Amino acid sequence: MPDERFASAIARLAGALADVRDDWWIIGSAAVALHGSDPGGIADIDAIVSERDLEALYAILPLIDTRDESKGIFRSQRFGLWSDPDLVVEFMAGFEALFEGNWQVVLP
Repeated sequence: MPDERFASAIARLAGALADVRDDWWIIGSAAVALHGSDPGGIADIDAIVSERDLEALYAILPLIDTRDESKGIFRSQRFGLWSDPDLVVEFMAGFEALFEGNWQVVLP
């Protein structure tokens, strides 16, 4: 289950997203934990945001683009890694998932 590092990182993420303009999602193991289930470990926090909001986040946070194109079934048009919180946060904009051989846009 989530620990103090997770709670601290979620609080920092909530603060960073307080003024964004568009809907956003937390996905992956962090989302599983927030829903009360055990994800079996949380290595980072993945957040889907709009391209407009990611641009604004780049202006206020120390983000770097470290996209990993080898992930095969996921990709994003823009990416920002925030390593300051206790758990790394990965912001993705223009997020797509490979489904039955086709790339599908995933929107909040």
